[in-house]
Amino acid sequence: MISTKPLRIILCGALGRMGRRVADLAGKDRRFQIVAGVVRELSAAERESVGVPLIKTQDLAHYLSRADALIDFSTPEASLDFAAAAARARKALVSGTPDFPPASSRGSRASRKRRPYFSRRILAWG
Repeated sequence: MISTKPLRIILCGALGRMGRRVADLAGKDRRFQIVAGVVRELSAAERESVGVPLIKTQDLAHYLSRADALIDFSTPEASLDFAAAAARARKALVSGTPDFPPASSRGSRASRKRRPYFSRRILAWG
């Protein structure tokens, strides 16, 4: 029997172009639930701008127990921290971050040993 529970997602880089698009699509599909969107800085105007709860990067650990996976469209530097946090919490990670550090990176290799991980080099124009 297939589970009817939605996949609970934390969206890293929630205010970026891809983060907003993922939030929009997931919000229209009952198979997914965005638990939180992770942002570096948080203004009052941004809190309601994507329709999901926004949290600062430093609050991620508190929300990981509520999620099944992280989807990351942030920066290469932040992606390493998100990969480490996902590995510690034993959560799946999907990274679409452009210029993510190479697969030989010690941090990303260690993270992949513990949980499912998918990353694809993305070239985005305009």
